[in-house]
Amino acid sequence: MGAADAMGGGGSGCLAGALRLAALAVLGPAVALRRWWSARKRGGRTESSVREASVPGRGDLCRVDLELDLPLERERAARRELTALVVRLAEALGGRGEVYHLVHRPPWEPESELRAVGPRLQVLGDRFHQHLGRNELESCTSVWLALPPGVFLGTLLDPAAYDPAARGEPDGLLADLPCRWGFAAAWRRREASVLFRLALYVPDTAGPTARNLVDACRTRLTRTSPE
Repeated sequence: MGAADAMGGGGSGCLAGALRLAALAVLGPAVALRRWWSARKRGGRTESSVREASVPGRGDLCRVDLELDLPLERERAARRELTALVVRLAEALGGRGEVYHLVHRPPWEPESELRAVGPRLQVLGDRFHQHLGRNELESCTSVWLALPPGVFLGTLLDPAAYDPAARGEPDGLLADLPCRWGFAAAWRRREASVLFRLALYVPDTAGPTARNLVDACRTRLTRTSPE
């Protein structure tokens, strides 16, 4: 390679780098300003809603949906509270030797992943909390199931055919599997807030308990004081 080629290549790279830096210098403050203005308009309030419904094909289950829209700075608090909600619900339902399982389809995978979480509530809470904090799983629906001991999810579900985010899911999965209870979760960040969705599938008799726990979680997260 001659000197002219080497210099020419280097010059082009320097020019491209300079252009990128110039673009960042121009656009960076504009993006930051837009986000600041969006956060200012939105304010520090927490918006939430709760809905109850039946589960088609499972007359013994009811579904309690919680939706939370919080300022971005409250994301960590929301993860903690949602994890505590799930663990408290599991404690209230009382263990019958169930083994917890996770079903989700990461964006980079062609099929769903099936994971055995185990019977311990501490492990369930830890795994769920970590799952909510994994940036690469943003907008990914996760389904958590309490299955009887000795029942293996891999023998009941085809991971290549099942998508937790498909229409009618995860209601269809809860109707087909012999699970006593379960829950599903998804989250995504917006410009000035983060949106969490949690669906609890519990026995009809435990519906009031689930609703009370959801209401208590909402009350705690409505506080706008810093963490």
